[in-house]
Amino acid sequence: MTSYKRSTPALDAAIKAIGELGGRYELRVEPARDADADKLAWLASKGRNFLRITKAMQQSMVRFARAEIEYEPAMNAPRILDASAQGARAQVILRFKAQGNDVQLRPLTAQWLARKAARGWDRRIGIATGELLNSLDSARWFLVRRS
Repeated sequence: MTSYKRSTPALDAAIKAIGELGGRYELRVEPARDADADKLAWLASKGRNFLRITKAMQQSMVRFARAEIEYEPAMNAPRILDASAQGARAQVILRFKAQGNDVQLRPLTAQWLARKAARGWDRRIGIATGELLNSLDSARWFLVRRS
């Protein structure tokens, strides 16, 4: 039986480019409601930055882009960027659900936890009513080239 080494220079170049996305592109999120964008900014200002780019987020972006490339080898740059943004989205949703996962979140105060409990709200950070999480799940996620 003859063995062939498969060479895919275009795929290899695309995967390399995906790995370099973090330095050349910026992640943007457009939630359906302006209040949700304000809430994300407020959370970040209070030591709860769910959108922080970390090694784990970059790895998630690469995994999503690779999966898209493997599915459709004749991939174009906008679709690779979109797949990468969806990887970031998945990582952020995981952060909300797992309460940090790969980022440190400043704990809620005892007073705020008591108020959330009294109102019957979810006690996790950023998920009082669940509206923000639902908004992020359906938001537009994309990467833009840094200027």
